[in-house]
Amino acid sequence: MGTSYIVYGSSDKSRKKLIEEFIEKYTSGNYSLESENKNPDIMVIKNSEEKKSIGITQTKKGIEFLTEKPFSLKKKLLVIENAGKMTSEAQNSLLKTLEEPPEYSEIFLNVELPGQLLETVQSRCKKIKATGLQTEDTLADLSLKVIIESTLGQRLDTAKELSGREREDLISIIDLWVKESRKLMIDTYSLCWAENIIELTKFKNDLEHTNVNARMALEALLLKLT
Repeated sequence: MGTSYIVYGSSDKSRKKLIEEFIEKYTSGNYSLESENKNPDIMVIKNSEEKKSIGITQTKKGIEFLTEKPFSLKKKLLVIENAGKMTSEAQNSLLKTLEEPPEYSEIFLNVELPGQLLETVQSRCKKIKATGLQTEDTLADLSLKVIIESTLGQRLDTAKELSGREREDLISIIDLWVKESRKLMIDTYSLCWAENIIELTKFKNDLEHTNVNARMALEALLLKLT
């Protein structure tokens, strides 16, 4: 039997990257969900700019696609982008296929939160979380040194963006910042990085043990760090 997955997480970039890594197990080279797909064994369904939702007509095309055996790959791969945009009718049309996908198929539902899908859909899929910290590009974007060297406005924008992530993702980011600060403290002999570690540790403790407002606390933290 094939497998149905819900790939979820706060970062769309990381969700797509994780799905691409699954697909690349079957393709001979790199695969991008952003590029035009010319492989007959891969189908990507997404909502268009004109239509905000994904309807039953599109999901039925996906179901029909999976009825045919693979042409060049070992698997038929169906990806539904922005799966939370599927109408209830569209989601219900997938239930039988999600529960018993053809043995030569894999289905990926890309969604920010599993709760955006019907319970009946969730119960038929394996859930995989994309943490948002998987690529070198993402880690570079999260460099604390780069953030500290940015303008106050840019720091506030960073706080706004990061506050939308799940708490466990934020805690992972703080751990990265502490690690980075320790290295910079050793390399530069600057006590300001030691002070930053203290502030970061306090913030992490608040995230883990209190109901602190993440955005307000992040704004205060990033404005305080030097």
